Amino acid sequence: MPSSTLKIEEELNKKIEYLSQVFLGEIDPELKQTKKGKFDKVYFPYDGSIVGEYQIASSDQIEIALQKVSEGFNTISNLSALSRSNILSRTSEIILNRAEELANLICLEVGKPIKQARLEIRRTADLFQLSAEEALRINGQIIPLVRQDSNAKRLATYTYEPLGPILAITPFNFPLSTVSHKIAPAIAAGNSILLKPSPAAPLIAYNLLQILLEAGLPEEAICLLNCTNQQTEKLAQDYRIKLINFTGSSNVGWHLRSIAHPGTKTILELGGNAPVIIHKDADLEKAIPACLRGAFGFSGQTCISTQRIYLHERILPDFIEQFKEATQSLIIGNPAKEETDLGPLINKAASQRIHLWVEEAVSEGAKLLTGGKILENNCYAPTILRDVKAKMSIVCSEAFGPVVSLIGYNSIDDAIEQANDTLYGLSSAIFTQDLDLAFSASRKLKTGTVLVNDASAFRADEMPIGSQNQSGLGIEGPRFAIREMSNAKLTCLNLS
Repeated sequence: MPSSTLKIEEELNKKIEYLSQVFLGEIDPELKQTKKGKFDKVYFPYDGSIVGEYQIASSDQIEIALQKVSEGFNTISNLSALSRSNILSRTSEIILNRAEELANLICLEVGKPIKQARLEIRRTADLFQLSAEEALRINGQIIPLVRQDSNAKRLATYTYEPLGPILAITPFNFPLSTVSHKIAPAIAAGNSILLKPSPAAPLIAYNLLQILLEAGLPEEAICLLNCTNQQTEKLAQDYRIKLINFTGSSNVGWHLRSIAHPGTKTILELGGNAPVIIHKDADLEKAIPACLRGAFGFSGQTCISTQRIYLHERILPDFIEQFKEATQSLIIGNPAKEETDLGPLINKAASQRIHLWVEEAVSEGAKLLTGGKILENNCYAPTILRDVKAKMSIVCSEAFGPVVSLIGYNSIDDAIEQANDTLYGLSSAIFTQDLDLAFSASRKLKTGTVLVNDASAFRADEMPIGSQNQSGLGIEGPRFAIREMSNAKLTCLNLS
């Protein structure tokens, strides 16, 4: 590991040594001194070095945390909208002030290339500022009752009220921005939060919660729990949790919804298998770099990563030649280096799974155009496949790795039909200069988001992010998530 990375790791370890992450503000000094309880380590995915250590909560600690956020809901829900907005705005400022430190922690904890980690920090700061602004725009409405004369002296109002304690469960791939997409709107709406981060990314979550407390968030309004899958299931079943906000695999998300306590709301952002259609009139100078970002950003470990590219036969040869050349020029290696485009997958098992799927596809007739190799340090060569079949795992399942399949077509209707041939429905894209075709395709593509002349992995945080099919439930994006995280109440007054 370079000396600069070692220095960063040493500095971070001083800050996060034996973090007691049961919940903030109540760290047990005796536990820190004696190291009682179960601890686990966080490893740098690239070389396996230890980044830090965190505590796994006991059943007793989980119960204390549940009680805390239940009581803390009364505190945060009684704060004015302006107070909550100011907390979120100050959080944004602190994140920007600590941007490089936080980016380095993301790089070390999950192996995200440092230049991509910096983008995540900037987006997160902007997300908190956006949520601060939306906290001041949680408006209801007056509904005129004018359709019957007998209602002339009645007045109806429609308002939004805080929901209650929210259980936020997050993955490793965007360990700061995904957490923030759950925490920031929840605070804006006036809810308390119980955060269960990925076991691969507990340290950046801890740092964010410390920042929130520094920004003025009441200590009792938020708790952080690192716990087992079995413990997480029990949390989902607890009557005190009013909403489960989960990002992760489809199987886990739908299972949590099925076992949730009756009346518990759910927001699920689940798996994806994003198709991109490159029509015959597409501008390849735009399409190729967009598909490169979409397929190989963070080594394909995103739910909206481009996995299938449908190419009109007229432009297929040119696209393949240029896309293959661009893919082979990507720099793979240590994510702490400025020039790195692709770092490691999150662990060895992830690279082995991807390789198995690629080998299976090739054995069943797929043509390997480039890549298809496990590299050192949990890296996997960016891979392009051709002549694939729809039922191959690498085509029909969520790859979550740097692999993309190229598929030719003649008819746009056929391309859309193939694009929709999936259990998922998160994001899709089409490249065309025909606006009529773009809107027609958007109506027919069965995904929550359709990008036109842009990467399937593009996301602006002010946009609503929804899904279809098995890719999820509910809407994220601060303005929209705030409504999901609120109770809508109608009050009707008889003034006669």
